[in-house]
Amino acid sequence: WLAGCDLLLTGTSFPPDLENALWSCARRRDVPTVAVLDQWMDYALRFQRDGNIKTAALPDLIAVIDEVAVREMVALGFPESRLFIAGLPYLEDIAPLPDREPPLKLARELRVLFASEPTHLSSGHGYTEHEALATLLGALRKVLPDREVAVLCKLHPRHEPEAEARAKACARPFLSPGLRLEVCREGRSRNLIAASDLVAGMSSMMLLEAARMNVPVVSIQPHLQGADPCYLSRVGLIKTAVSEALLVEELRAALGGRKIRFELSARGRHDLAAWIIASLGLKCPA
Repeated sequence: WLAGCDLLLTGTSFPPDLENALWSCARRRDVPTVAVLDQWMDYALRFQRDGNIKTAALPDLIAVIDEVAVREMVALGFPESRLFIAGLPYLEDIAPLPDREPPLKLARELRVLFASEPTHLSSGHGYTEHEALATLLGALRKVLPDREVAVLCKLHPRHEPEAEARAKACARPFLSPGLRLEVCREGRSRNLIAASDLVAGMSSMMLLEAARMNVPVVSIQPHLQGADPCYLSRVGLIKTAVSEALLVEELRAALGGRKIRFELSARGRHDLAAWIIASLGLKCPA
């Protein structure tokens, strides 16, 4: 079916087997290829299962979010000539919520959203989502010993069917009448974030959405090994909590009213559709 195509446009995923097959097939048929990145993490693994860029069958063009992604990808060995800054409309379209009272000043039950990801399958960063959840619950007990707290664990679409039971089993030793946990698979991320006083996670897109929405965030990566996959931490907006003690500090800051300003840079950005048409010699439809 690629024989009649002018262009193959893909996203990226891990493992990248499907995309690699499509790019290779398109190349054999002289069909130009463009891949679009929607995150600042696992760059190499999105293009080669073993992360070796030198042996990766890269697409002709790679649309990235900003100059941070360009700098990090070039350092990993990606050819800069194939990288193009296109922004990320998914995040740019988010409007911040009106300012709220710091969560610690609220008299009602506090609502915490935990954005789970199946890191036990592919992370390689030294922790699993179960350890992150346990670290969060332990720290909440220390920071909010006399408060009622409801934690909602939002599962990632890639979580296995048994993930809900595993999350509940992991949480059970920490729960009490004042600290309860629910687990869900469904729900639009922005609605869940808007209903929360704090969003916790590892490196989930939901942390970026929450930061754009002006909702407090913390990144929990106990015993982190290697590069930090959380973009907000890498650019200095928050500090990744690699232990329960550090998470206690981060929770106190976030719940106490810490403000961060997460803006997407427009420097070097171009219109992706126009650039594709010009660079690949395509004709605009009449």
